[in-house]
Amino acid sequence: MTLEERLIKLFGLNEKTWLNHATAASVITRGLIPPMITLAALSRVWIGHWWWAAFAIIAVWTFLNTRIFPKSKSYDNWYGRGAFGERVYAARKKVPIPKHHESFAKGLTVLNVVFSITWIYGLISLNYELAITGTFLQLTAKFWFIDRMVWLFNDMYDHPEYLDLKAIIEGEIPD
Repeated sequence: MTLEERLIKLFGLNEKTWLNHATAASVITRGLIPPMITLAALSRVWIGHWWWAAFAIIAVWTFLNTRIFPKSKSYDNWYGRGAFGERVYAARKKVPIPKHHESFAKGLTVLNVVFSITWIYGLISLNYELAITGTFLQLTAKFWFIDRMVWLFNDMYDHPEYLDLKAIIEGEIPD
């Protein structure tokens, strides 16, 4: 089982929640999570231990994000193709993907980890410059990763294993 498959299981993503996960509103608001965490963690200087309440709200939001947005009318966009590309990438042990996609995705994941370490260190040490720079760099790597997942999905679009996703892109959205 890949790390991505474990995360999918942890967040309880299934056919229904993947469709919610693939909406523009879900993708955009998930992009707000790291800045919200940064604000909450750095606010401990002003609000003391209450920052944990803000963090708890963000954690609940992270879990609910893939569940509260209704299905999109169309998934034939950057957001939908990116989320479906993540599904393709997560299933790469079952259905191999082109090597250039796998190596690039792994490189972006390493960058994301390095930037996240910088970000977390900045949050813990209350180093505003590192925290804000780490937030920005981590998000840049994440959205670059999603962009690569769009490319991966487009390259795997006609694969027999992904005919269900192709049908969704083409407008056959399940109930």
